[in-house]
Formats: sequence, C-alpha cells, structure tokens
Amino acid sequence: GTQTGDVPTIEGDPVVDGRLEAKTRDVMNDAAVAYQWLADGDPITGANGTSLVLTPDLVGKAITVTTTAVLAGYDNLILTSDPTDAVAKAEFTQLDVTIDGNPTVGHTVTADVEHAPAGMLSYAWKADGGTITGATNATLTLTPGLAGKDLTVTVTVTKPGYNTDTATSDKVTIAKGTQTGDVPTIEGDPVVDGELTAAAAAGDTMTDADVSFQWL
Repeated sequence: GTQTGDVPTIEGDPVVDGRLEAKTRDVMNDAAVAYQWLADGDPITGANGTSLVLTPDLVGKAITVTTTAVLAGYDNLILTSDPTDAVAKAEFTQLDVTIDGNPTVGHTVTADVEHAPAGMLSYAWKADGGTITGATNATLTLTPGLAGKDLTVTVTVTKPGYNTDTATSDKVTIAKGTQTGDVPTIEGDPVVDGELTAAAAAGDTMTDADVSFQWL
C-alpha cells in the first residue's frame, strides 16, 4: 500500500545553541518514523533524533529534516520539511565588568567580569582614555606614572558561534601611594668641630626613593 502523511515541520529558533524540534504530521498509525537532519541539503552526521541542538559549524546554513515512515505492507513514506532561515550566531546574555581592589599606587587591581555563557576573555586597561602598553591581563599593578589618572578596563568576550561583545568598566581615579620607612638616625658625637652623619633607616626606605636631608 501507499502511506499517507504531510511534510514534517520544524519548531524553534535557528540560532547557535538553540534546539530545533521535528514534528510529524498525519503519519499513519503504527508507522515507525526515522529522522535525518540536514544543513543546506547535506546530512548532519549523527543527527537522527527528533531534535537538533545547533552547533557553531551550522552558522549560515538552512536546516531541514527528512522523515522516513516505515509500516509493514506499505511503501516507505519519505518527506522533507521546509528549510529554516539560515542559522544565526547567538548573543551573550550577560557581560558586566567592574574594577576591584585598592586604586592606589603600589597596589594591584582586578577586572571582575560576569558573563554568560562562558567564553574567552581579553582585557585592555586604559588611563585617561589612553591604552596602557602591555596591560592585557585580568590584573594590573598600579605604577607611579598612573597616579591621578582615571583608570578603566575594557573586556571583550568571544565564543565560537557567538557575536563578539565588549563592555567597559566605570572609571576609578588612581591615588598616590603612601611610603613606609623609619625615622633617620644620627651618628657621631655632638661636640664642637665634630661631624654628625644622618642616615635613612637601613632597609626601611622604599626602593628607588630619593632621600634629601634638612638639618635643624
């Protein structure tokens, strides 16, 4: 005999990581139905279920599904759906970035990023709007030359099958740091025609600090 039935339909949005569902229509009772999903007319390996999760390699391709109904005593009924729109890239649903840490010279700040779904992150730190050379990590140690400047970080997130997204933090102003050290010492005898020598406390003055003296 000859089986009867209408072409299957596809439900769902054709976007990466989305799920499409094949719906058979008016297939004869007791018929066993097999499925084959296709992209631009080419079979998708292993795609033989009633649903299909769209992967990045399918971007730009139209999806169809072919059903084969098998029923004892009848010819097989092979039907193919109308094609979907071309599979589109997905969008990130969240991307927020803030600067955490003490924005003071000598300290380290961190770009705190919340994003979904998970992707590959890259960083670009800027001071007063100008790119800080080599500052492409999630953390940044604040150097003296940054004192008084407004700091931001721009984060870019990428993922196969997704449109690239970027976000920039609110700015924070970098404060001068506070030096540490002990009081200087005076060596020598306080006697007329004697010589006194002043010395910064050994090992307690910050590295690279220029030290000047005023006697009183």
